[in-house]
Amino acid sequence: MSGPGAAQVRVGVVIVHFGEKGPTQACLAALQRDRSRTARRVVVVDNGGTLGSGAWRGAEVVVLRSNPGFGAGANAGVAAFAGEALDAIIVLNNDIEVTDGYIDAAVEALRRPGTGLAAGPLYLDRPGGTLWYAGGGVNWL
Repeated sequence: MSGPGAAQVRVGVVIVHFGEKGPTQACLAALQRDRSRTARRVVVVDNGGTLGSGAWRGAEVVVLRSNPGFGAGANAGVAAFAGEALDAIIVLNNDIEVTDGYIDAAVEALRRPGTGLAAGPLYLDRPGGTLWYAGGGVNWL
């Protein structure tokens, strides 16, 4: 990912939003604090149309007038990157706050041979960072 002549890695980030703006604002703020060197374009999918169209907090907004659910919202966000040369697409729920370096770490994990999907541990928003889920493995489809 680095070194002379290395191509710039590009990712798309999809955040699926529904309801309150606060969690989505915190998610976007965490992405802005992430000092990963990976270039990124962020799309917020507004399930229910409460944010309005255009840009919001530095992200492009895709408005879905109804709430078709997380999966359909994620698909709409991925579709917003059609035709772009991206190395990866990261899909986040709006209540996720990534830690510094997350995007670079996710890209590195995805570069491992045989890897098609990567996820990190989830911590509850409690003092001490209570671990909620640390992941699992799937080696078949």
